[in-house]
Amino acid sequence: MRKIPFVVSLLFLLVTPWSMASGSLRVAVYADAGAEPSMVLALFRGLASQGHLPLAITTLDVKHDRLNLATFDVLVIPAGQDRTDAWYRSSLLGLEAKIRSFVAAGGGYVGIEAGARYACTFQTWDGVAIAGRLDLYSGRAHGPLTDLGEGMAQLNVDHPEFLPHTPTTWFSRGASWFTTAPGAETIASYHLGTGTVPDGRAAIVRAAYGSGRCVLVAPNLELEEDTEQDWTHWDNRAASSYEPESDWPLLGELVEWAAAQEGSPLGRTKGPSISATEGRLGRRALHNPLATRPFDKETAASESVPVTFSGETSRGTMSRRFAIYATRDVDGGAWPGLLPALARSIEHAGHQPVALRAEDIRRGRLTRDRFDVLVMPGGFAWGYVQQLSGHEQSIRSFVNDGGGYVGISAGSFYEADRVIWHEISPQIPIEYPLDLYSSIIEGDLEDVAPWPTWNLATVSFADPTLWSGSLTGLYWGEGFYWENGFPPLTVSGRLTGASAYAGTAVVVRHSSGAGRVFSPNFHFEVEEGDDRDWAFFDDWQYDSTLPQVDPETDWDMLANGYDWVSAEGIATSSSPGATHLAVRKGEADDTEDSLSDAQRKDPQTAPLATRHLDGWYSVARGNTMELTGFGLVDRIPGGRIQLEVEYRTDHEVLPSAAIEWSVDGVQYSPTEIKLRGPTRRTTARCDLTAAGLQETELENLRIRYQNRTHPVLDDRLAPWDSEAGAPEAMHFDVVRIVEIPSSE
Repeated sequence: MRKIPFVVSLLFLLVTPWSMASGSLRVAVYADAGAEPSMVLALFRGLASQGHLPLAITTLDVKHDRLNLATFDVLVIPAGQDRTDAWYRSSLLGLEAKIRSFVAAGGGYVGIEAGARYACTFQTWDGVAIAGRLDLYSGRAHGPLTDLGEGMAQLNVDHPEFLPHTPTTWFSRGASWFTTAPGAETIASYHLGTGTVPDGRAAIVRAAYGSGRCVLVAPNLELEEDTEQDWTHWDNRAASSYEPESDWPLLGELVEWAAAQEGSPLGRTKGPSISATEGRLGRRALHNPLATRPFDKETAASESVPVTFSGETSRGTMSRRFAIYATRDVDGGAWPGLLPALARSIEHAGHQPVALRAEDIRRGRLTRDRFDVLVMPGGFAWGYVQQLSGHEQSIRSFVNDGGGYVGISAGSFYEADRVIWHEISPQIPIEYPLDLYSSIIEGDLEDVAPWPTWNLATVSFADPTLWSGSLTGLYWGEGFYWENGFPPLTVSGRLTGASAYAGTAVVVRHSSGAGRVFSPNFHFEVEEGDDRDWAFFDDWQYDSTLPQVDPETDWDMLANGYDWVSAEGIATSSSPGATHLAVRKGEADDTEDSLSDAQRKDPQTAPLATRHLDGWYSVARGNTMELTGFGLVDRIPGGRIQLEVEYRTDHEVLPSAAIEWSVDGVQYSPTEIKLRGPTRRTTARCDLTAAGLQETELENLRIRYQNRTHPVLDDRLAPWDSEAGAPEAMHFDVVRIVEIPSSE
């Protein structure tokens, strides 16, 4: 039986002055239905790192004409949920003219991934022609990029107004290439290797629209795959913590051009400027200007290490790692507009927020050595039930072993054994599967604000550990706890006011095994009338032009709760080694598989856009795999260069089958990796330093496998002469270079 869809938790944004440095922009980021939650935090961090103020807006802000030049300089439509722009076409239906008016009057538009396709007059997707609705860019988007799939690949930035370079960045399965419309310019093109379909085609374009400007960006420049300074964890694993340089400076330049503010590409620096230990600074905006050190690739690479918080915060408590659940699909899940404010409240408390996906929990990556606390944010609880079905024990084990759980709105409903939702079953509780609390949560509180509206409400606190006194918070479809369950509740806050639900428990905490659960429930993470929460929609009454302001901050109460729920133990995050992924195909590669398949460590996470739909780089009999573009990142002085290959095959393999290497693409030498079969999965490594590869030659390295038989002459391979006896197919899961200290 389909269980109840569950309530959303919502965003908050501030409207107080932002104390910005000269040239800083107010950037409206559309964070309503359709935006991809797992990339939202990285986008906000990337924009803030370049000195700008990102603010989450919703459909209601567009509807009520709050997207205007008096309030914002640029609109960003980010990567799309499910990597499609269909959600934007639906949620913004009938409002396209308002966006066009904003840009035509002099505003900027930056579309990323699905947001770029949404702006096009036409797109061709999977061979189907689709007419656009926003029509800011008269060219056409083409996709998906099956030769790329989803993974790391190179761009060639060759526009004279931008620093010429070949950045390596993440492309999702929602990426496309663009035709250059009349009057438009290409800023960057794909640099994927000979024979790939999008190679040399436009990946970033810009054009004028009326008095404004628009920029379309296919790759996800917001992600920093070698660090958690982007407040995102999953991308580091997906990309093997590989990124030669920061993409945030380029992102900043594109936003500034869209806003008609010319900036110097050399005036950028790697990393966010907003400290996680700024502490409780009252009602003023939290913003520090960037360091003035110029950006360059070598500096960026030297700083490309994960952020690990292991010392004390400014309040004398230990910094912890908070995993924020950031998955949403057709069933619901985390609402993207609330995530920036939630992360900012965690940062304010001195802790480290990082986005985690359902896939990470399903793959067993929610562990005590990685994280201290799991946060299930506001959104739609039915999505949590569906996305994590069968994996609830992973969460229970994490908490029972000493981890923390923070449930807000939908996240509170999700922790309960049963739920009563007045809109669907006002009398009959519906079973929920997580069972961290053995009784009922009941909602909504319709006389405070009937779902789906919101309103401010007051909660009275009488918990010396958490807070004493009253706080006003945003109510948006939450419920109250029945107090007859197990474990016993500590009721920290009760609803006050004229509501029939006055006196009910709405903020609670309790134990669970060796761990702790904290459920603030209301949206105390948003700071209505203040910009420091990176939200804007919460500054207004629901579906209204009337402002909404909360006179006090709620973040100090949350900080006490975050400290309490994370008091047991501390997680550490190990720094990955120097990893180099192939980001281009060589000229000799004639396979029909996606480049990203050679970058993956987990074949079960393959995107649907890959050619063979299995996450393996497949080399059929008679074909050749040739990978290059390994680049040079985080070089270990004096380190040894190791080739690592994971492969499988269902067929017999002759002893002569080998992986080869070359630095000129002409003379190939065999490695020590001799392929065997049949095998379900084999990991093989060889020391290329011992084979003669020089550290300075790594950027020119090519790795080749030819699925043919051949004679062996001395230690060299003779020309391939036959397909007879070769396996029907050889499948590679990962082909990468790892630099290790010479002592290893």
